[in-house]
Amino acid sequence: MTKADSTNIDTYLKGVKFPAQREELVNHARKQGANEQVCRQLSQLPNVHYRSINEVNRDLAQGSNPGQSGRN
Repeated sequence: MTKADSTNIDTYLKGVKFPAQREELVNHARKQGANEQVCRQLSQLPNVHYRSINEVNRDLAQGSNPGQSGRN
């Protein structure tokens, strides 16, 4: 994921309440007008509780490998 992609996703997740799970992130992004590519990227994240946008960006950058984050 490039820095531009990360910034784009950050825009759609602005105002989301953490902790949040994957589906909450996808739904929030959709409500903010995210395109299908952004929603698809978010839907490929591991289904864990994210405590911050930094955790979301880290997992997106890691290629969304389930089980790699160490959170549940």
